[in-house]
Amino acid sequence: MSLLLLALFACKSDDAETDPPVDVDLTARLGPGEVRAGVVTDEAALFGGVSAEGRAGDIKIYNDRVQFVIQGARSGSYYLQTGGGVIDADIVRPEGEVGRDIVDEWCVMLGFGRLLEPTSVEVVSDGTDGAAVVRVTGQDVPLALLLGVLENPAFFPAQGLDAVTEYRLEPDSWLLEVTTTVTASTPVSNFAMGDLIMGAPELADSWRPGTGLQPADGPRQLTGYIAHHNDGAVALIGKGQPLEAGGAADLIAALADLVLGFEPSADLAAGETRSWTRYYAAGPDLATLTDAALGGEALTGVVTAPDGPVAGARVHVLRNGAPYTIAVTDAEGAYSALVPSLAEASVAVDGRGRGMFFDLPEGSAAWPAFASDPVFERAAATLTAGSPRPPLAQGRGVDVDGTDLGQPGTVTVSVADGLPFTVRIGSHAPDSEDRRLVRGRPDQLAAAGWSRGGPITLQVEPGTWDILVHRGMRYEIDTGTVDVVAGGGQHYAATLTKAYEHPGYLLGDPHSHASPSGDGEVSMDERILVTAAGGVQLHFGSDHDRVADYRPLVAALGLDPVLTSVVADEVSSVLRGHMNTYPLEPDRSLDNNGAVAWWIDIPADTEDLVRKIRERHGDVVVQSNHPLDSGVAESADWSPGYIGSPDFWSTELDAIEVLNDGQHDDYFQVYVDLVNRGYMLTPVGVSDSHGHFQSTPGINGTFIGLGTDDPTAYRNEDLLHAYAADRTIASLGVFLDLSIAPGSVISTPQTLQVTARTPSWITVDRVKLLVDGVEAEVVPGNTATFTLDAPQDASFIVVAEGDTPMQPVTGRRPWAASAAIRLDVDGNGWTPPLPPLELD
Repeated sequence: MSLLLLALFACKSDDAETDPPVDVDLTARLGPGEVRAGVVTDEAALFGGVSAEGRAGDIKIYNDRVQFVIQGARSGSYYLQTGGGVIDADIVRPEGEVGRDIVDEWCVMLGFGRLLEPTSVEVVSDGTDGAAVVRVTGQDVPLALLLGVLENPAFFPAQGLDAVTEYRLEPDSWLLEVTTTVTASTPVSNFAMGDLIMGAPELADSWRPGTGLQPADGPRQLTGYIAHHNDGAVALIGKGQPLEAGGAADLIAALADLVLGFEPSADLAAGETRSWTRYYAAGPDLATLTDAALGGEALTGVVTAPDGPVAGARVHVLRNGAPYTIAVTDAEGAYSALVPSLAEASVAVDGRGRGMFFDLPEGSAAWPAFASDPVFERAAATLTAGSPRPPLAQGRGVDVDGTDLGQPGTVTVSVADGLPFTVRIGSHAPDSEDRRLVRGRPDQLAAAGWSRGGPITLQVEPGTWDILVHRGMRYEIDTGTVDVVAGGGQHYAATLTKAYEHPGYLLGDPHSHASPSGDGEVSMDERILVTAAGGVQLHFGSDHDRVADYRPLVAALGLDPVLTSVVADEVSSVLRGHMNTYPLEPDRSLDNNGAVAWWIDIPADTEDLVRKIRERHGDVVVQSNHPLDSGVAESADWSPGYIGSPDFWSTELDAIEVLNDGQHDDYFQVYVDLVNRGYMLTPVGVSDSHGHFQSTPGINGTFIGLGTDDPTAYRNEDLLHAYAADRTIASLGVFLDLSIAPGSVISTPQTLQVTARTPSWITVDRVKLLVDGVEAEVVPGNTATFTLDAPQDASFIVVAEGDTPMQPVTGRRPWAASAAIRLDVDGNGWTPPLPPLELD
């Protein structure tokens, strides 16, 4: 759904020209009264952050406070490929502190469904004699992604608009003034210029005045993002008039985690020219930006706790009880903000923080998947050395009526075996707090943490809390209670015993997401840590329409003894269904590292799309994801034995998800129908996790028969061979130990011994045998012996089920299914028991 929504705002630039570089040293740090703009020739001038995309040839405009990168004449690295738009934004940070860009895209819209296609991107003034000015000139064009989503290149004709956008930055300002001027060659009805910010939801909260952290309807003076760590904010701010929004735009913004702002709409006559000015802004907090743009009376104060002033707390400034802005306390606990009237102002303070703790060096940079080499190198260095970073108040609770917070205690958790693990502390009913102001607790917990293997310390609000330490489905768990005292420290030594061996198999998760996906809610480094701490051995980086390489992160974090990463891409065609493809090798010489851009090179049918995937990547697995929910089977109107829309079907798929985020019944039936009609797809189970908790990484997965249980021995060619042989077991908490390997072809009757292996906190109640897709035997308990025999060729699938939720790790019930074992009675090739699919 979010991809279709994003398509309404996507844009592309192929033919723009950028003026030759101006001789400006963009690596120099500026002082008060200085500002510069120039074409980047030395990529050391670029700044970092999870969303950093700047390259040589782009334009940097900055002063001593803020810095922006405007994309030059090149394709972007994702759906919104606009030349001439802001792609990176951050404050100018102290020497030695890495960048924290949280802007994925910042796009100028020329009405709904159309963008500015630049013919030139030029530095008008480099700032040496006043303001720095960058000008983008071009015409309106329909959105490439929207046309690709609809597979209808003629759907959105251009409106005949000539357009110019100027970016102007003054010295000593937090505000980049943006003016767009359009001239219509033909009449245009109900026209409005606007802006879209696609932020980084894995690192920032969207925010609007009036409703704060909640979606808003109607006009607003500004809209933007504040970083989870309270170390930066960006905003779109109206100049002289509120930003218009509402209706479909707000619905889209809420669903796709975008923020939007428009000018008031009006008709344009032929030959008429209209201009609109607003601000793009970056600052240490939102209050800095509202101060700069709106002014007012000074509201000041200090946030305190029993142990003294509190640094890094969010101070929600309210106007007549409604959110107005957010200030962040400094090292002395002080805050300040300008408000329209002190008589109307009050504050509420959040010192709870994220409540999530990661065994990463302090201040380490979120991995910038598509950044330039110098930015990569700086980010990589922080994974061992860390980086300075402003403080973040955590575990101190909230005060919605004042500025008094609590003092946290600490809980340090260790596991003697030195392997990664997950910590969950406390359990809350859903909070009744004001969601405009207070972020929800992480998965309704007091705190959560993920360790690479060493001790991890969590800051926790005082109280007596339950604690759970786990490492996914292959290990026993450790549970207990901790008494957390304000200012005190507790140590909890956990024991996680391996529950069983699985020789010849690695536990993989062939579908998960992180920051490279537009809807990813976890950074790449955190995804790798969460995956390893869940006991997964084989990570697949299957982000939406992106080829992102997680392998350097695994090595940099020292996790390579227990985890290997496979480069993947979820080709996410809206009409044809989502398909993973792996194993890949990124090609940094190509846009988006070589991801297949189905919205630009529109396929003739689904077979053509699969063919394009193989032409680009070679010998790879193509996997049908969630087949009945934005999947190929749904797109092709599948029902047992029947395909209603053959143009949306493909017989060239290699694998299919039978388990996705605990859902399996319907997906499994697709596989059962197909395999018994001769379509030999490899069944897999996946988490499809987009966040830290969703889908419980390490509980949903696939045991892959690679001939080893050591992730350091993994090879891509072994993965391809295992899939070709259907050596897989889709698992929701259960390993099926089979005396005959899944996917085997036998020619004589055989006895199959089955043991459904689990730790003691997971119970399997029955083992089933399906013959030709029909339930033939059910054996109570977790062991069974089946005779695989039939008078003619047949298929045999083993399924294990449990009735009790796998608490306290997850509320899902255990389940597992093997790939089909086939009986070829006469040895002349297996004949499926059912006829081929009927194509309408």
